Amino acid sequence: MFRFALCSLTAVTAVLSGCAVPGPAPGPAGGPYSTAAINAAAAASAAAAAANPPPRPAPAPAPAVVTGTVCAPINESQVAQLFDRWNASLMTHDPRKVVENYAPHSILLPTVSNKPRYSVEDKIDYFVHFLHDGPMGKIDQRFIQVGCNTALDAGLYTFTFFKTGAVVNARYSYTYGYINGQWLITSHHSSGMPEKPPAPAPAMIIEHEPTKMPATAKKPVPAKAPAAAH
Repeated sequence: MFRFALCSLTAVTAVLSGCAVPGPAPGPAGGPYSTAAINAAAAASAAAAAANPPPRPAPAPAPAVVTGTVCAPINESQVAQLFDRWNASLMTHDPRKVVENYAPHSILLPTVSNKPRYSVEDKIDYFVHFLHDGPMGKIDQRFIQVGCNTALDAGLYTFTFFKTGAVVNARYSYTYGYINGQWLITSHHSSGMPEKPPAPAPAMIIEHEPTKMPATAKKPVPAKAPAAAH
């Protein structure tokens, strides 16, 4: 009985007396928060991570390479000047100079021909006849729209033919493309105005009746001829 009481008093007494004192399993020296214990835990975690590495994320896709289109600068005033260039080429009376305004791949729907003109030869054939009477165009009203390397000029124009004096009112549309460093016509449509202007009203002719003399008026007495001198 005395020996059991001594075992419960102090650990030293228990060791000296040979009592078995229960306690935690032996671990690293210095306790669970010692440097040795922390290092041991870190080493164990690193070993576990090396044995079971986490899955690697899929690599991000490479950015797509976008080929940008370079737009040739042009404004509405410059689009209007393209018509002036075409109109000036009419003054040369050379159909080839006129056709130089058109792109190789283009269409002309002319004013005074039913045949669409696609090739250079077809366009030259048309302007040989069109230039015969000396035409010159004048814009009456227009609508211009500018895009990337494209432009539209459409509206109404009037042609005066100097040899005949004829005047033709027509509708038009030009589309342009920036091709090989220059602005060229890709399509040209021209057609006469479908509605003819109203005919002028005929002049009114008023016929006046001859003036009648009143019934009571006396007829003038003719003067007598002077007597002949004897």
